[in-house]
Amino acid sequence: MAKKNKKFTKLNQKIKKYFGNDPFDVGIARVDSMTLSISILVV
Repeated sequence: MAKKNKKFTKLNQKIKKYFGNDPFDVGIARVDSMTLSISILVV
């Protein structure tokens, strides 16, 4: 269980870093769909 939480914590940190330290729901609102599609393929 600890490994799973650590993995999600790292993923959440990467998402916040990508969105300029904004939470996911705030950051996702200001990113266009094409950029989001490309970033999903990279991650």
